[in-house]
Amino acid sequence: MALIWTPGLCPGRFPCRLAVEQDCSAVKQFLHMCPHHASLGLTDQQVFRALFQSMILRERARWEAKLALALDKEHPGVPCRVNADGSMDIFTDRASLAWKNNDGSTGALPAISTADRDRARVAALAAIAAIERPSGTSTLTVL
Repeated sequence: MALIWTPGLCPGRFPCRLAVEQDCSAVKQFLHMCPHHASLGLTDQQVFRALFQSMILRERARWEAKLALALDKEHPGVPCRVNADGSMDIFTDRASLAWKNNDGSTGALPAISTADRDRARVAALAAIAAIERPSGTSTLTVL
């Protein structure tokens, strides 16, 4: 039995969708490959590895930025945008970090200075520096 994964790392409206092994070690079959990833000229397994590593980069950078900005555990996390070229931007500005509680009230957000944003950027980029990036892995910018 395969797991179905839609990684949410594709630009455009029709993301990749793939069947992967139970242990997430390999792709069994691409059910749909987005135009961006199809254009890379990689094998299915190479695209899978690039998607998997891109997900690791994104989540590690988001986590480190959240810690550096001292966002509390209820905060939903640092937002990320996938650009048309497949690169990703992570936002650390106050407007992007604003959020609402389930009841519609504004969530708690500490004051965020330029120095805080710089610290978050450095922490996120340092945390992902050693992560393997096979061909096709997204580039990531912390803004």
